[in-house]
Amino acid sequence: MRALLQGSGAEIGFGTGRTSMTTIYMAGHEGMVGRAILRRLEERRMGGEEITCLTRERDALDLREQAAVRHFLQETRPDVIIMAAGRSGGPAVRATAPADFIYDTLMMEANVIHEARSAGVQRMVRFVPAGIYPAGEEGPAQESRSLIDMLSASSDPHATAKATGTKLCDYCNRQAGTDYRTMVTADLYGPGGDFDSETGDLPLAFLHRFHTARNAGQDQVAIGESDALGSFLHVDDLADGALFVLDLPKAEYTAAAGHGYLNIGSEHAISVSDLAVLASRVTGYSGRIVRDPARRETRPSRVLDAGLLARLGWSPSIGLADGLAASYDWFFDARG
Repeated sequence: MRALLQGSGAEIGFGTGRTSMTTIYMAGHEGMVGRAILRRLEERRMGGEEITCLTRERDALDLREQAAVRHFLQETRPDVIIMAAGRSGGPAVRATAPADFIYDTLMMEANVIHEARSAGVQRMVRFVPAGIYPAGEEGPAQESRSLIDMLSASSDPHATAKATGTKLCDYCNRQAGTDYRTMVTADLYGPGGDFDSETGDLPLAFLHRFHTARNAGQDQVAIGESDALGSFLHVDDLADGALFVLDLPKAEYTAAAGHGYLNIGSEHAISVSDLAVLASRVTGYSGRIVRDPARRETRPSRVLDAGLLARLGWSPSIGLADGLAASYDWFFDARG
């Protein structure tokens, strides 16, 4: 992929073909989601589609600074924004600095959405974590859930800020006729994710933990006592689903996303303990898995009901076992 991640920014010409996406600003191109979407856009380029992709590195464009965002969008005026930017850090990090997390994420959301409308950008797709749905309810979470209820119930600063951004998109669509789309994602994993064995994304943290235990010859690995159910989406599936949703005609998307957003994820739930067993098999660890009451694993988000997106014609294609194996291969290669 030519010069995507070099210098203060990049503009990449993508072939000839589809005209619905001519110039795309990929916000957050250095993160796990952004990198996955850029890989898919490169595949589209190889297939002959015409796309120019704009990226800017963090030190060249601080999305928390409204004037900088305004200048960039007024100058470039992209046709589409893919908003995958946000302050990075897992639940443990967010818990230590919730005010910073909600401020940074709110500023990024508000600046990009507002200045996009001001610059005449008509189309956008953005991503919200499944943590906006209240925990402790029965069954997969459906889009019909009231966003106001979600905001009042959410204790996660990242999810709260993202939910607020969703309402801002909704109001822009009503007031200015824009076409800003939101996808609520299952817990994500895959290449470029956080593999920290203690604080990383849960499937990836398990891979690292069992990889280390296998290499060290440990006869047991401890996991927490929680056996909550979760569902996990490979980041390459998210990239495919995001571009599928972005390609939908406005009328079709609007009719389906009556509540302003669509869920994307796997409806196949797995318990934390079964996830640990699966990760241990992927890494080749053969020791025992034991419970430690003192250990606090990252709790999975709600399982999502992704039926609306399936009825529109898209479903995930990467099973969890295959996705974990591919993620482990990437982790192993990245460590050299």
